[in-house]
Amino acid sequence: MAVHDDPPPGYRFRPDAEQLLVHCLRPKLDGEGFPQGLVPFCDLYRDQEPWQIWEAFKESSVKDQEREDLYFITQHKKKSPKVSRKSRTIGSGTWKGDDGAKKVLAASRKVIGKRKRFHYENEGSVQNGRWLMHEFELDASLLRNKRKGKDYVLCILRKK
Repeated sequence: MAVHDDPPPGYRFRPDAEQLLVHCLRPKLDGEGFPQGLVPFCDLYRDQEPWQIWEAFKESSVKDQEREDLYFITQHKKKSPKVSRKSRTIGSGTWKGDDGAKKVLAASRKVIGKRKRFHYENEGSVQNGRWLMHEFELDASLLRNKRKGKDYVLCILRKK
């Protein structure tokens, strides 16, 4: 299957949760082709702030300039090698969880993953609370490489 990074004119990238998990994240984790131009890899848990990531990817992303969301595949960071808890620091702030993990169901009502919602938190910044992130994790039962699947997630970054 050929993977095209540039969508045709008039195309709007508005996938639902099932499409994100099955057609974007799963092929990436299984080592197959996936729409890298639509869903690039970006480390969302590093020293860049959300608005810096937004500016860096907004223009180089899909030619859909009316986009309200940017989509990324990113790798989780552990707080320490011996702990399974994940670090969600970004720049000088952190991604603070708004809710617990919610199941993502396929049209067949089968659980295919989970979704978590976060907001940017940095009390000393005017950007505090102005950024949202939805994190989608694929259910391990859908992967060939179960270990690799736990490390990668698909995220949606949104200005509030």
